[in-house]
Amino acid sequence: MIYYLGISFFGDQSETGISQSIESKTVTLGDSLIAFAKTLEGRTYKAGGCTDAEGFDCSGLVKYTFNAFDLEVGRSSREQAKAGHCVPAGEGLPGDIVVFARTKGKQARVFHSGLLISSNQDSLVIIHATQSKGVHITNISASRYWEPKLYDIRRIERLSRAQQFRNKIYHSKFISVNFKLT
Repeated sequence: MIYYLGISFFGDQSETGISQSIESKTVTLGDSLIAFAKTLEGRTYKAGGCTDAEGFDCSGLVKYTFNAFDLEVGRSSREQAKAGHCVPAGEGLPGDIVVFARTKGKQARVFHSGLLISSNQDSLVIIHATQSKGVHITNISASRYWEPKLYDIRRIERLSRAQQFRNKIYHSKFISVNFKLT
């Protein structure tokens, strides 16, 4: 099951300032996670950091993003590497956790994590925090440093969050946000 956040706009353009050509849009929770994470782009790197005020390390960015949607993941990249379940690289979805290790196999030493933005046969794009660039976007497939260290892609179960909102509907004068499972 996939959790969707549907947003509908009501009223005419003169009242809302929104073109009627975008009356309704459905966005997955993964898209929402990434949209939120992108608002943090450019923040500084801080070892052990996991708040917008102090900056982020890699796993702090992932945890902070998931916490914004009341989803729990571990604090360290090693804990995040064990969360949820593994998905093949070609089946990664926005919001999945991408994990990196210096070595492969049973003795792999996980050292980094980020959030998947997009995945196809030619590229794997993530948002993550590094010491040199802070929070930024990287095409892993085009990186001689990151590509060989790609270890796993983890999908966090999102059903519990969706169930919390199954019957909730938020309204304002012009915007209705509906949460549903499909």
